Amino acid sequence: MAEGIISVSYLSKIEHNQIFPSEEVYNLIFKRLGIDIEEELQLNDFVLEKKCRTWFHALLLGSEKDRLSYLYEDIKKPFSRAFIHEYGSSVLRKGR
Repeated sequence: MAEGIISVSYLSKIEHNQIFPSEEVYNLIFKRLGIDIEEELQLNDFVLEKKCRTWFHALLLGSEKDRLSYLYEDIKKPFSRAFIHEYGSSVLRKGR
């Protein structure tokens, strides 16, 4: 799967969350696996918009602080580098 892109040992380190590869590495591997990253991002945008609407609705309804905090943290999650790495790692583990 990663031949000509990265070494087997480097791939193993990604899969075991020991390193964070560059976006270029992920893009090359996703392309080889036939994953359309643009399509994935559009789906993520849809999900993110839905989560934002849920949070805003809860805010307007005066939901409890704990519920609002939980929803807000769920919205922030996709933007963290760790989340992006975890998503890429899970794709690589499935692609093997």
